Amino acid sequence: MNTRYAEKKCPQCGVMARIRNDRTFCSPTCARRFTAEAKREKLAIIGGDVHFPNHDPRAVDLFLRFIQRLKPDEVIVNGDGLDCYTISRWLQPGSIGPGMRAEVDLGQEFAQNIRQAAPKARCRWLEGNHEFRLRQFLNNEAAAVKDLDHGLTIPDQLEFDELGFEYVETPGSKWFSTYVELFPDLLVGHFNKTSINSAYAVKGLVERYGTSIITGHGHCMGVHHRKMPGREVTGLEGGCLCDLNPPYCEPHHWRQGFILAHHRPGEPTVFERVEIFNGAAYYGGKRFTA
Repeated sequence: MNTRYAEKKCPQCGVMARIRNDRTFCSPTCARRFTAEAKREKLAIIGGDVHFPNHDPRAVDLFLRFIQRLKPDEVIVNGDGLDCYTISRWLQPGSIGPGMRAEVDLGQEFAQNIRQAAPKARCRWLEGNHEFRLRQFLNNEAAAVKDLDHGLTIPDQLEFDELGFEYVETPGSKWFSTYVELFPDLLVGHFNKTSINSAYAVKGLVERYGTSIITGHGHCMGVHHRKMPGREVTGLEGGCLCDLNPPYCEPHHWRQGFILAHHRPGEPTVFERVEIFNGAAYYGGKRFTA
């Protein structure tokens, strides 16, 4: 038996192959491609808090148009894509409105449009506190059927397997912060922290985690800069794509928008905030309208 080789998965092409123990890739070509990819500047577009069906169609359209125009390497839906209003404990009497079927249809169409606009991008959808309502409902009200193999989860309903979307759940059986590492110096998440004052929530998160952060949940577009030993970090509140006058609460300083994150290896990630006012946004000196 030749112990110099082992059956391993090539990190570039994803193929299982017999690879020498002192090597990582299945071929020199894959090694070169992996190195070139690691050195390439990358762009990510982060948007969230859509709250289907309480969304703003104009804001959603602008988000999709930017994805189509810029062709990012990654798109992150940063939580609360669905509202799950009809199973919320905050449901107001007489205000049922569209049910879960309508939410799922809208969310599925949104994910399909993202994939169509950026067919090669890595797409991740983070579980926010609103999506978590479905897991909570199944745990508390429908425990007898929650272990069905298919059909009752957010990724099942939105057909993420077919679309190539990754769904990131909050850890445990209670909603905590849901976040991922986007670049080595950046966390993106739907963090369990909010404030009625813009930038206050992300200021606390930057101090806690000690790195740059993009957070959803608060629906603001606040920015916080902090100088740390040998580096500077930035905290951004990612805004929202939802209706600014929802039926179930009084908004505090909500602002529509999303974030562009540019990362060049060896350099700090650089951010651009795209704010939306009355269905219009400015970018690169041009005005875009829905």
